[in-house]
Amino acid sequence: MSKILITGATGNLGQLVIQHLLKKVEAKDLAVLVRNGEKSEDLRSQGIDVRIGDYNKYETLVPAFEGIEKLYFISGSDFVGRDQQHKNVVTAAKETGVKHLVYTSFVRENENADSPIGFVVADHIETEKCLRESGMAYTILKHNLYMDMLPVFIGDKVLNSGVVYQPSGEGRAAFTLREDMAEVAAHILTSEGHEGKEYEITSDKSYSYDDIAKIISGITGKTIKHVSPTVEEFTHTMTMAGVPEAYIGLIAGFAQAMEQGEIDETNTLIEQLIGRKPTTAEEYLGKVYATAKGIGMVEQGVETHVYHIPATLKVGLHEHPSQDEIFYCIKGSGFGVLEDKEVELNVGDVFVAPAGQLHTVRSESEMYVTSVLIPVNRIICHCKQVSYGAIRQAMANGARTVEEIQSITGAGTECGNCIEDIKKILGMACGCKMVTMDTVVDAVKNGADSVEKIETLTGAGTDCGKCKALLQNIIDIKR
Repeated sequence: MSKILITGATGNLGQLVIQHLLKKVEAKDLAVLVRNGEKSEDLRSQGIDVRIGDYNKYETLVPAFEGIEKLYFISGSDFVGRDQQHKNVVTAAKETGVKHLVYTSFVRENENADSPIGFVVADHIETEKCLRESGMAYTILKHNLYMDMLPVFIGDKVLNSGVVYQPSGEGRAAFTLREDMAEVAAHILTSEGHEGKEYEITSDKSYSYDDIAKIISGITGKTIKHVSPTVEEFTHTMTMAGVPEAYIGLIAGFAQAMEQGEIDETNTLIEQLIGRKPTTAEEYLGKVYATAKGIGMVEQGVETHVYHIPATLKVGLHEHPSQDEIFYCIKGSGFGVLEDKEVELNVGDVFVAPAGQLHTVRSESEMYVTSVLIPVNRIICHCKQVSYGAIRQAMANGARTVEEIQSITGAGTECGNCIEDIKKILGMACGCKMVTMDTVVDAVKNGADSVEKIETLTGAGTDCGKCKALLQNIIDIKR
């Protein structure tokens, strides 16, 4: 069997491609390219050849590609300098004698500079040209929009607001699941006849955001509608909400591409290649909005989820583009993994995964953690328009009390309605009495086996009582 190398192996798509390839070939026939070897111990432990290389450093790519016959080249995620990164990969592949390069590109109708997604496709166009002129056998996979990004585009407050807010008009996109793309890639890498082909990897059905709103309504029983503002209105609204400029441009660009008919192309190629129909938006969103996914949810407390992490559970590295995830260990022990580093978690420890950073949690025995997702762009104080991201920065600069947060950010200095949210962000199990999660866990550890005993020892729950469900949850887990 020829040696296959997967670039971007620790990313979402790369991990899925590896999983599908392992169903078809032995681990010894696979190699992966990573920038940091410490992030790939799980791959090495499976017998996969781990090689270190960086798209920006040509001198690292040549030795990494030695002996490789098929290369699955996942396009870079940096919009600045990506054209040179891609040239480095193609040139290094040619120099080392790679026989077949499979490249992940992007679908488009308009290749002109005025395209709303010109900033995305320009580098792809140049890379495709470079491949055609390289003399190597190649396959170009023109991916449509990841269906997996729908919850990000829609936003985490859609069930509360009842609105999908996207400047897409009645435009459509053939959203395609990353998992389906990975299965297609594994098929192409392990079968013949794909050299010189350019495939549009897209779903057989397209959707407008009106369609998406109706689907979510049907799943949840809540009335959801699509509102299509102008790009200017969208940009202003998102800016006021604290969304980073880069995210606003990206989301608006894709929405405009939908309106202009650039990404609504459908076909049956996925079914032809892997023998099954692609995943529909109805199927995917049904899982997102109707069930808890990933690690096993035990019970839901007040704005907090409790998860059981057994030793047998392998939760892949993942990220939340616009949300921090905060874990509190309440039973057992384990590890929090953040990109290239690992921290030990014992009872009472806190692990914070900042937005946009790959992370996971694991245990060699078992562990229970509470987890809360907080959108970085969420406005915590509406009077002063202070976002969670601003409060997080204040905490990074040493703020540990409500008063210090108020002094640095101004949050909570007018009407005061946001004080409870600030207390929760500071890690309070009981915002009224300013009792931390650590204090409650210590009380349970020292024998408090009822909410009443926790109240006596810590004062938590003795005012408004909204935290009592969480207190009972922690007691149940400790039992």
